[in-house]
Amino acid sequence: MIPGTVSAGDDDDVGSGDGNNSSTETFPDLVIETLTAEPANPEPGDTVTITAIVKNQGTERSIKTNLAYNIDGIGIGEREIPELDPGSSSQILETWTPSTEGTVNILVWADSENYVSESDEWNNVKTESIEVKKQTYPDLVV
Repeated sequence: MIPGTVSAGDDDDVGSGDGNNSSTETFPDLVIETLTAEPANPEPGDTVTITAIVKNQGTERSIKTNLAYNIDGIGIGEREIPELDPGSSSQILETWTPSTEGTVNILVWADSENYVSESDEWNNVKTESIEVKKQTYPDLVV
């Protein structure tokens, strides 16, 4: 839903007849402000902490909802986003351990189950790519 003003035409019989036939609806709007992974360049077997900061940039308080974590399209976990007042944020963590080398795409999705009626339902996802690679060190000869 997009916040705005809805008006009835002059010929429509709506309201009290006072000529003020408009209303404004306001909603929460959850967005992923930042998405990080530490370490940024992990090796297979390292524990990676994925941190998402979720903000309510809307004009109303949001109810509790979910934050889904995906690696290359496969769900790895889900965490709770607490109720958020307008303008407030919450930092939410998930851990993951890669088993193979390669580039992986991390995706987080706020309110993936659509529990919250928002002013913009299309801005709830953020992605980040990281490279999982075994570190190589030069052989030292003395």
